[in-house]
Amino acid sequence: MFGVGKHLKNTVRIARVAEREGIRLRSGLELEDISKRLEAAGVMNYISDTPTQYLCNEAYWFSLQKYRGTVVFIHIPTTKNIDDSFFEKMKVALG
Repeated sequence: MFGVGKHLKNTVRIARVAEREGIRLRSGLELEDISKRLEAAGVMNYISDTPTQYLCNEAYWFSLQKYRGTVVFIHIPTTKNIDDSFFEKMKVALG
């Protein structure tokens, strides 16, 4: 899943957890592997244990429940906060 992180610049944030009513759900995927693939393609990234308090968190929460943790949420920058090669790098990393 993808969402927009308006404060990100040429960097993506990989969400490890979603939180609802004080209960946290974690992705069961190997997020470090995803992070390494992004890094190898030249995409700066980090894994976050701090859930957002917006729609992205809600969507992630329900997806983590429905798919039993086999989903990941990645926040990408807005188009004004990326350089020309960002999407090409993303395609290499996730293709």
